[in-house]
Amino acid sequence: MFIVGVMLLIVGATVLVVETQSLTIYLIAVAVACLVSGGLVLFAHTGLATTLVAFALVLLAGLPVAHYARRHLKNPESDRVSRDDVGAMVEVVAVRGETLRVAYRGTEWDARPAAGFSTAGLVAGTTLQVVQRDGNTLVVAQRGAPAGA
Repeated sequence: MFIVGVMLLIVGATVLVVETQSLTIYLIAVAVACLVSGGLVLFAHTGLATTLVAFALVLLAGLPVAHYARRHLKNPESDRVSRDDVGAMVEVVAVRGETLRVAYRGTEWDARPAAGFSTAGLVAGTTLQVVQRDGNTLVVAQRGAPAGA
């Protein structure tokens, strides 16, 4: 069981590192569950069944806390900035199937077509309009498309 405890601690630490890059907050609950379970194995010498129950209980308690934290840590200013892009014009740089690279704000961005809009026939140099932003991906359509499409 010593190896299981060490592995749980390693997995917990790794998940924490991944969390710092993804910022989902939910991975914190997984990491804490791994760390608590690994600690129980190493320091309390628990068996596999007790370890799994502890993991499940900590995870089940941690996920609602993470969900609450994620909802309350949301930054309204970030949402406002994302909406500032709606209506902006972008120029297609490259078409790769249903994925586009577009020039916007002095750099290249990933973009995808809005629902009901196809990339078929698009060539570099075509001007499109931003109808939404999904994280760092722009959602684009032909000029004059309704916002939020």
